[in-house]
Amino acid sequence: MRIALKDIKPNPYRDLESYPLNQRKVDGLVKSIEATEVGFWDNVLVRKNAEGKYELASGGHHRLAAAMQAGLKDADFIVKVISNEDMLKIMFLENQQDVLRTPVSILMENMEATVKALAAGSIAVEVKDKANTSLRRYA
Repeated sequence: MRIALKDIKPNPYRDLESYPLNQRKVDGLVKSIEATEVGFWDNVLVRKNAEGKYELASGGHHRLAAAMQAGLKDADFIVKVISNEDMLKIMFLENQQDVLRTPVSILMENMEATVKALAAGSIAVEVKDKANTSLRRYA
């Protein structure tokens, strides 16, 4: 689906202030976009949130920044229904593949995002019927 880049929001669980994009990586992507006739790659996954806004899910924060810096106005995106829990999982898996980040920063961002999501009630922890409730911990 063709969507204006300005209408794509970051993954709501990404903390871009504490864990900003790597500008060197963005610059490399800008060069790649400018060097190809194809421009932007169309395998970036987004979801529509409850307010009807699009949010990045997979393959995209650095690419979206690069596309905007390269002057693109819109691009093709894959739109799927994705739960909050899966948004966190996708973020975690993508962070693990980022060779420019340290394992500690990846773990910290994912843990912070999960705790905030639990506290906000946007995700829930499934507790099995036989679980010992006295051992539960709360965020």
